[in-house]
Order: sequence, then structure tokens, then C-alpha cells
Amino acid sequence: MNWNKYLAITAVFLTAIGIAFAGMVWKVNEMAESDCQETLQQEVDQLSEDIEKHIASDREQLEVVADILSGYENLDCEEVKNILKSYETRSVISRIYILLPDDKVLLKDGSNVNVEGSLSFEEEMEHGVHISGKEIDLLEGKEVLRHFVPIIKEGEAVGILYGVMELERLPEFWSADAFGGKMSVYLVERRTGDFLMDTWRNKLGNIFEKEYQELGEGYDETKLWKGVMEGEEGYSVLASKENKENLHFYYAPLSVNEWMLAISIQETAVFQNAAETKSMLYSYGGFVVVCFVIYFIGLLWYRRNETNVEKQRLEMVNYIYDVEKTLFSAYRTEDYAVRALEKIGEMTTAEAVFLKIFDSPNEGKLYMWCRNEEKREGLIEVLEANCFFENNFLEEEKSLIWYEAKEKKGKEQKGNDKEARQLLVQADCLTGVMAAKIEDVSGKLIGVLGAVNMVQYWKNPILLENVTLSFSMFYNNMRSFKIIKEMGENDLLTGLLNRNSYQKRILEYPKKYTESIACIYADANGLHELNNSQGHEAGDRMLQCVARLLQDNFGAADTYRIGGDEFVAFDLDRPKEQILDKIKGIDKELERRGYHISVGVHWEEKITSMDDLVREAEQLMYGAKRSYYEQMGRDRRARN
Repeated sequence: MNWNKYLAITAVFLTAIGIAFAGMVWKVNEMAESDCQETLQQEVDQLSEDIEKHIASDREQLEVVADILSGYENLDCEEVKNILKSYETRSVISRIYILLPDDKVLLKDGSNVNVEGSLSFEEEMEHGVHISGKEIDLLEGKEVLRHFVPIIKEGEAVGILYGVMELERLPEFWSADAFGGKMSVYLVERRTGDFLMDTWRNKLGNIFEKEYQELGEGYDETKLWKGVMEGEEGYSVLASKENKENLHFYYAPLSVNEWMLAISIQETAVFQNAAETKSMLYSYGGFVVVCFVIYFIGLLWYRRNETNVEKQRLEMVNYIYDVEKTLFSAYRTEDYAVRALEKIGEMTTAEAVFLKIFDSPNEGKLYMWCRNEEKREGLIEVLEANCFFENNFLEEEKSLIWYEAKEKKGKEQKGNDKEARQLLVQADCLTGVMAAKIEDVSGKLIGVLGAVNMVQYWKNPILLENVTLSFSMFYNNMRSFKIIKEMGENDLLTGLLNRNSYQKRILEYPKKYTESIACIYADANGLHELNNSQGHEAGDRMLQCVARLLQDNFGAADTYRIGGDEFVAFDLDRPKEQILDKIKGIDKELERRGYHISVGVHWEEKITSMDDLVREAEQLMYGAKRSYYEQMGRDRRARN
């Protein structure tokens, strides 16, 4: 046997494996950094959207309050002070004050503070509605931003309402969750270079300080800081002196106040998965080189067991991530909340999972997922009997876990009090329960999350506790979205989409149809006369009847109330004859109820302008309205 030959072949083989492994390691590192950049960009985009929505929502609330305040004769009255004192919000604004024309600030306790030299009514009015730069709070000495909204009465500014945003509280509302929450968030004011938020150093400096200036190898320092100050979007790597480690850094401009948002992640976190992958490659290369069967089998067995354990851990983490991801859009579609409960049920091996939201004492909404829908009502009845749906169930503890199974007796049980455990024991269909409080950022109880009859034994309810924050955010998002959407898109009287929705969506219709599009322009005849003769409630009933029939025939998504007695609907890819038949059916039903409308229908196979389409339909409606009133006049003369 030519050992030298085999040694040479082995050496070549090992060299080839080494080169292949080196290439794979390099590729893994490259992919990890690419994935990091993509993740950072996604997190920046999402957080940018959240920040801009928060600021817009706060501004709307301040404008509403300013409009209310403008109705008072004197801003120094008791009613205004009560409004300042009672103002509460779950946003970044912690309190509101009023800056008066004499450069005094009206506080929520009713006192006045002279701020001449610190705040100027005249200067702030020059900027109108705006957010200040980083400033020092007048009372507490904290670093804050001020959100100013003028109070206009009869065309003149009688004061400026402003909300105080404490910079130290911003991380409570604006954070990034990727990479296991290890990411740092920065908010920079481009005009001054001041940091408004810095969760990496936990102190607010300036972007031109020396520790922020050193970049990683291969990155252009001038390009980075020029891009940040000029509002460009980009990716770079900064060298951190504090822990001798690079920070992967993505930045992008916001539409608010020339702010710049950036998110960073430590390099160890970026390459953590890559390190695990390389470790596996090295391990595999080791036992290939050794070629020792017993060792190979033993190592393989060991790795298999380790992989199973790691797989279980990763599955749990993925379940929690899936819950958070599902709840992210649940405020728009509540079915997603039940899907999130289903994922918790899979994770906990529970027979059912419930979420009880307390909107007010002894009231609220119940979401529930159940493996067997036939048992749903029975479980709800038992849970109600055991006070799970009452807002004082977990008064003393943040969570509870209880098992009835005999083999678990003697193990430590965790509960809120003895009485609750006694009640649980009396429930025959319950073999195990875990529950956790859901609280808002102020610590107020807003709901309970629970799992019932878990197959697997859990020592503590940490799986529920880990997702309570996600459900808290779901609750806040759901309430805010519902309020904003209803106020901004729907007509309160008829329930139809309003003029705001009409103007927002009209330009989308040319992209929706394929064969034809029709505009139906309707006007309720005799509304003014009906209001005068029978009252506005009768007129409202007429408008609601017209709206309902139009919506039933042309769909809720394409029917709008654009004025007092005017309605517009669009019908896509339907023959004109069918549309006219629908109009006849609507006329017939309205006539049966004693109502009349004038309708103009303009149908085209290919349009050049939505404005022209609507205008033609409107003119046809006016023609129908003239004909209607001419006929009414002839009928009246004939009767006389």
C-alpha cells in the first residue's frame, strides 16, 4: 500500500476542504451582513412610519383641544384649567400648557409662569404649528420637545397650546424588535446635530462629538455624515470606542422637523447566526478528517440530541415572534387577534386560549380560540364562574398557573390568592390554567390573557408574560385606529364613505376597471321641503334610506356621500343596461316609500379623466332634477 500516495491524496483532499470551508465561511459572513442591512432598513422604515403616525396623531389631538379652547371667552377661566389638568394620552406627550400673548405660561394647576426670555409668543407664532428643537423644561429641568398649536379665535391668536414630550420617555414608545431586541435607536435633529434619542449610550449628545466620528474599515466618513445632515438614506459601520466593537448602522430621514432616524446593531449580534453556522462547518470538517467511525457515530448522536433541544427552543422563540407579527396588523382586522391566540395555543399545547379586554368595569370584549368549538361555550361558562373575566381577578399577582392533574400535586402552584385556587379546584372540566395580566404603559390593567387545559406541564406562565406587551400594543393600536378611521373616512349619519374618502380614492379607479366604468351621481329630491315640513329627523331617514339602497346595489367600497343630499357611486365592468336597471329598481323602492331622487349615469369604456366622468354624470343628474321639478309643476297645475 502506497501510504505516501494516500497521504498526498489526503492532503489535497483536506486542502480542498479547507479552501471550500474558507469560501463558505466568507459567504456566510457576507450573507449575514447583507441580511443585517436588509433587516435594519426594514426596521427603520417601519419605525419611521410609526413615529410619523404618532406625531400626526398627537397633532390632531392638540388641534382638537385648541379648537375647544378657542370657544372660551377667557383662557384663564376655570374650565380651561380643568381641561389642562384632565388631559390624558397614551402618546409621547406627557402634559399640555398654554403660552399666552404676554409670554406667560398657563400650567395645568392653574398658575401662571413668566417665561419671558425663555419662550416668546411672537416668535412661536411665526412658526405656526410646529415642533421645537431640544429644549429644557421650564419646571422640571428635563430635556424636552414642545409641540405647538395656535389657539385661533375670530381670526386672531389668543394663545398657543403646546404638548411637552420628555426625551427620556421616547424609547418607551419608539423601539426596534429585530435581533432579539438588541438594536439601538437614534433620533437626530439634522439642523443642530443634537440627539433626541440614543438608546445605545443612554445619554443625549451631539452627532459631531468625537466618539461618533470613527468608521469601520472600508466606509467613507465624509459620505456618512454628509448623508446624515443632508437627509439622505444609507448604511454604514461605526467603530465604537466604548466596547471596542463595530456597530452596523442604517439611517434615513423623517418627514418630521428635519429629523433623522437611525438604528444600529452590534457586530456580535449580526454574526451570531453566522458563528453558529461556521461552528457546524468546523465540526463536520473535524470528523471528516478524523474518519473515526465510533467517534463519528457518537458525535452524530450528540449533535442530534443537541439539535432537538435547540430546535425546541427555536420553535418557542418563533411562536412568540409569530404572535407579535400577527398582532402587528390585528388592529385593522380583529381576526388576526384570534390567529395570534391560536399560535399561543400551539405553543402552550392548550385546549383553548382567551383574551379578555376590559374597556370599562365589568364590560369589554372576549377573544377566544378553541381546538374543539363544541367545548367553547362550556369553557367560557367555567371561566366566567371562576372570575377570569373580571378586572380584579389578578389583583395581587401579575400571573397565575394551576394544574389539577394528580401527578403534578405537591409541586409548587402559583396563584393570586387561596380563594381563586379553591374555585379552580371545583371546576371539573379544567385540568390546568395559566393567565397573565395585560397592562398599558402606565400600569393600568386593560385585560387578561389566559390558556386552558395545557397538555404539556409548564413551571411558570412565562410564555404568556412574554407576549403581554404585544397584546397591550394591539389594544392601543386597535382603539387609535378605530377612532381615527371612523372620524376620517365615514359619514356619521349614513355610514357611507365620506367626501374625504372620495377625494382620496377617486384617482385609483382608472387602475381598477378593465372593460368599462360608470359614475352614478344621485341627488335626493325634496330634502329641504321635507326638513321644513316634517323636521330634520324625517330628512335624515330619507338620506339613510337612499344611502342604504345605493350601498346595497353598488357596494360599500364604491358608494360615497359627498354633500348634504348628494351621493356618488362607481360601478366597474358592468354593462350600462344592467346599471340602468339597478337605478330603476332603486327609484321604484324609493317611490314606494314616498321618496324621489334624481340620478345621472355616465358610462364609458375608456376614460381620459375621472373629473370629466363625474362631471358628465353630475350634469345628467341636474337634467334629471330639472325634469323632475318641471313634471312636479305640471302635476300641481293639473290638480289645481
